[in-house]
Amino acid sequence: MIFFNRLLLKQTLLKEKNRNFLKALGYPNKLVLDEYLSFLKRRFEKSCPHEVGIFLGIPLEDVVGFIQNGAKGCLLNSYWKVYQNPEKAKLNFASYDRARIDVFYSLLDGKRSFAPIQA
Repeated sequence: MIFFNRLLLKQTLLKEKNRNFLKALGYPNKLVLDEYLSFLKRRFEKSCPHEVGIFLGIPLEDVVGFIQNGAKGCLLNSYWKVYQNPEKAKLNFASYDRARIDVFYSLLDGKRSFAPIQA
């Protein structure tokens, strides 16, 4: 089972550049989130599809860079391989690190000071 914020995912998928990329891979023209997720699931039956990065919030430029470069020549490597805009990626990575630490300490304290992710 995967947990995600439907609104945030839909906003990510609605970005024109992401939609065009996904349409070129055979995703439906009309964005219906459950149909997109079903299509992604079918693609996973064959292998791990590169476009999963878009669903995870990885910038399209980095997804394409990974595909084109065979995972080589990245400018930065952390949560994903960065091929463009490393300064923005560093800010994102620092934010993810802080969130991970916050969740960790909240779990240790038995508290839940973070908002639940809505599916």
